[in-house]
Amino acid sequence: MTTLKGISDKVREIAIRGIGRDEPTPLITNDVSTPAKTLFARYA
Repeated sequence: MTTLKGISDKVREIAIRGIGRDEPTPLITNDVSTPAKTLFARYA
């Protein structure tokens, strides 16, 4: 969980590695209940 300037609610930040990129890919969402794997599949 993290905060972003200008947003009052906390957000979830997930770093995804091993998908063919040199650097981890960040995924930022306010969905705190869905498993990370499901979120990644939805937004990939």
